[in-house]
Amino acid sequence: MSEDADLLAAIAAVHDRLDPVPDYLREAARAAFALRDPDAVLAALVADVGLEGSGVRSGGGPRMLSFRAGRVVMELQVHDDGARRRVLGQLSPAGPGRLRVQSVHEQRDVAPDALGRFVIDGLPDGIFRLRWEPAAGPAVVTRWTTI
Repeated sequence: MSEDADLLAAIAAVHDRLDPVPDYLREAARAAFALRDPDAVLAALVADVGLEGSGVRSGGGPRMLSFRAGRVVMELQVHDDGARRRVLGQLSPAGPGRLRVQSVHEQRDVAPDALGRFVIDGLPDGIFRLRWEPAAGPAVVTRWTTI
């Protein structure tokens, strides 16, 4: 090894001993990497509004998220349900396809109705993303978002 590589290895060893990366974070990173989707179009987060304390609703309210990729728009309302989350969503344009919710702990399909509306119940808090596979056109995936 070179002198620089030896120094970097020594610094890494000290860091690992004094401030190690938590196991849960390593597991989350591995899970997120395993779920990467290089063939899908990434939907940009265009709005993230927590209505609690905003004056829009007294006593709190849902978090509103909006993602966009070209013509595809995903509007989400995230509601607290104890340690779980309930997500009410709208896909536009509506149409046939498959909607998959992915988190570190699970993957499951959710069926949007003919108008593009859907409900995701019992989502664990943490990070999640949605993957929309329309019958025609490329798949669209949201970025990983903490709820």
